[in-house]
Formats: sequence, C-alpha cells, structure tokens
Amino acid sequence: MSDVSPFDLVIDGEALHFNGKIKASEAMAIEAATGMTFEQWGNSLQAGSITAMVGLIWLLKRRTNPSIKYSDIDFDLDSIEMPDVAEVVPEVPTVAGEPA
Repeated sequence: MSDVSPFDLVIDGEALHFNGKIKASEAMAIEAATGMTFEQWGNSLQAGSITAMVGLIWLLKRRTNPSIKYSDIDFDLDSIEMPDVAEVVPEVPTVAGEPA
C-alpha cells in the first residue's frame, strides 16, 4: 500500500481525495477498526471488500474530522464513484518481480 497513486472518490456526493500516503498510526487504526492486518486490508480493497472500503472512507474522512468513528460511516453503495482499485493499488510480487 505504500506505492499507491493518488486518486479521488465521491461518496454520496462528497468528494474525498487520497494522496497515496498512509501514516503508521493510520495503518494501526485501520487494523483496529477492520480486524484485518494492513496487508489484508490492502488485498481486501483490491478484492472489493466493503469492510475494507468503509475503512478507506473512514481513513479519508478522519483526516479532516478526527472525531469521526468507523461505525459512523454509512452510505449508499450505488453512490460510490472511484477508479478501479486494482488500477491504483499495485500488485504485491510473490517471487522476485512476478505478480501475485
């Protein structure tokens, strides 16, 4: 997840920008909120997990509203406008340069 390209997404008409960077404290918060390791969370985003998606949205919203809770995130699934996560989250190689 450290080499993610910046992207924008829109949820229920609210534009959110992801700059491609995540701090260690944010990664630990994601792990605590989702119950996934950071690596599992990144893989789950690529696989289309709604739990992982809520984690991403929570992360982006708490950057401007630190008091927002993970449980506060609720939205119409049809309202999500974002690039294909597989296009912005690079594959993790399993053997010297081979895709996973």
